[in-house]
Amino acid sequence: MTHTSPHTILIIDDNERLITSYRDFLQEAGLTITTATNGEEGLKKAAQHKPDLILLDLMMPEMDGLTMLKTLKKDDTLKDIPVMVMTALVNELERDNSLKAGAVEYIEKVETEPEQLLHKIRHLLKQAH
Repeated sequence: MTHTSPHTILIIDDNERLITSYRDFLQEAGLTITTATNGEEGLKKAAQHKPDLILLDLMMPEMDGLTMLKTLKKDDTLKDIPVMVMTALVNELERDNSLKAGAVEYIEKVETEPEQLLHKIRHLLKQAH
């Protein structure tokens, strides 16, 4: 049985299987999850739900993650939402660009186990509140 949490996480990724696996795992851990499959939809959901944390993929159609992150950080009502970039890109330049644009964390999908992800999420939620 899952319990709803006062913490809402918005997962923005174009990989439906990945979204489903992260959502199921994080809901089992007691978090409330909202999802979007591209940056445009992600911005709408962020404004609608005001999540406590956003997990953001960089490589997406329509609006990539870096563009979405920069747009989010320019919005006075959304700029304080912490963003954790999750990407398959193992690239120092992408990492630096993400952190400069306002991400609080940059993790590589292939290197991060679900338990590690949950630990990082809980750590960031504690810092934010």
